[in-house]
Amino acid sequence: MYMGVDCSSKGVHAVLIDDGCRLVSTFKINVKKADFSERITEIFDKFQSEISKIKIRKSAIEKAIYIQNAKATIQIASVVTAIQLACHKQSVPCYLVDNKTWKKDIIGKGNSSKQDIMEYAVDKWGDVFTEQDYADAACIALHAQKESIENGSAKGI
Repeated sequence: MYMGVDCSSKGVHAVLIDDGCRLVSTFKINVKKADFSERITEIFDKFQSEISKIKIRKSAIEKAIYIQNAKATIQIASVVTAIQLACHKQSVPCYLVDNKTWKKDIIGKGNSSKQDIMEYAVDKWGDVFTEQDYADAACIALHAQKESIENGSAKGI
């Protein structure tokens, strides 16, 4: 299984694909606590619990993007780090990927719009994405699978 993770300051969207790039499952961790220090620990705990049940070959986590609001940028970066740590604690190999990188490698252009991503995802997996963030995470999972093959760490290589 390959996992793609799209983070926000309130949680994460994750998508799992198999060796054949078929969409296997999705999950979302969404925490609404006002206090960020409480929110991030709950995100970490829930995410770690979720991935402890799954054999994941490799995970790609979208790097935090810069937002005009410094507080939001710091919070997203903190969630990314918490997810990275949860993967480490569960012995899931993971790496961070810039949004322009996965968009270029998967969609074909680094400045792909949300509409471009959703169209690609629907063409590849069908109209199964209830939220944009799931489509993003699916494409990020595909990047993890592609990166594994290119670096020789995929099954059978």
